[in-house]
Amino acid sequence: MINLEITGTANHGGPFYFYGGKMSCFVVNPKHIAQMVAWYYKHDGNNIVLNNGPLPEDAAVELAWTNQAAWHGSFFESERAQKEAEAYEFEVIKELDALKAGPNNWNLAYKPDTKLGLAEIWQMTKCYQYQAMDAADWAKTKAKVWTDNLLSHVGNKMAEAAGPKVRWEYK
Repeated sequence: MINLEITGTANHGGPFYFYGGKMSCFVVNPKHIAQMVAWYYKHDGNNIVLNNGPLPEDAAVELAWTNQAAWHGSFFESERAQKEAEAYEFEVIKELDALKAGPNNWNLAYKPDTKLGLAEIWQMTKCYQYQAMDAADWAKTKAKVWTDNLLSHVGNKMAEAAGPKVRWEYK
């Protein structure tokens, strides 16, 4: 089990965790990543997979690994950092598995927290990106592409939810 230390409250309302390092980023709570992945695959999973996107577990691992790379920075290749990253990855997958709709449901059937609305998913994703952007070559990572796609999907859903109040052009 990874030893996370609660140090305060993050933007998304939950506690944030870190190892006590000096970098500006922190290790995102494994439940945070699991909720993001579960929400996205519940709402757009078929489309993601049909378009050769990652399976949920692969997306979760990539998000976990990239957050760890940002956290450890130039020390990420060390044996200690790799062990911590593997333990963190395990925690994220464990949390994602807990959100599966049932033991006999197919791969994309997830039950994210029903209290999470579009704005919360948007904020959680932006929070994750802020924490992960210190990873080497962040702009080229699969985690960046995946979270950008999630933000695009959520943004479209927010516009749809606003209905006719949202203008498509400026006159």
